[in-house]
Amino acid sequence: MDQDLLIDSLKEKIYQFFPKNIDGLSEAYTDTIEFKQLTEICCHYRENKEPWSNFIKAVQVAFPGKTIRDETKLFIRERCYHLLLKVENSASRLLTLNLTISIIMPYYDMFILEFEKTDPDFAYLNLLQYKRDLSEYSEEVNKLQTLIGENFSHQQLPGHLAEYIIPDISYNSIQFNEFTMFNALFLDRL
Repeated sequence: MDQDLLIDSLKEKIYQFFPKNIDGLSEAYTDTIEFKQLTEICCHYRENKEPWSNFIKAVQVAFPGKTIRDETKLFIRERCYHLLLKVENSASRLLTLNLTISIIMPYYDMFILEFEKTDPDFAYLNLLQYKRDLSEYSEEVNKLQTLIGENFSHQQLPGHLAEYIIPDISYNSIQFNEFTMFNALFLDRL
């Protein structure tokens, strides 16, 4: 599919869940049909989570001994399932491979988050870096991609589209001209 055609097609679907030109923090926003549809789809997937639960079980089998956390927050209208796999955990830093699987479109994304541990009990973490380069973790990525293919009909969102800005959408504290495809399909923040 032509790049511009793909972007237009994605935006058309995104506009079903995010109203154009309405401030995401305004009272009027929550009265829109789009916001109600987003709420509805999040509730649906929260209530019907068997495919996600089965996927997590498969990931646990594929990564024995690894720390895996379900970070899904559909109750606050995040638009995805979110799995975190610890790939490095040292005294001073933590690296997680994050998988987000959209509930509004058949796409997923993966990225690395690097945290600095800022206290002896590791209760506080500072985000140091967000990385899209996953080459260092190709074994983990390949396993996850295989499991996605076995459990979902999603494809990976091309990295350049993740940062594509949709200028006429505002959502929560994300202002106009800052809202990205990543925000629309997955998370408000990292």
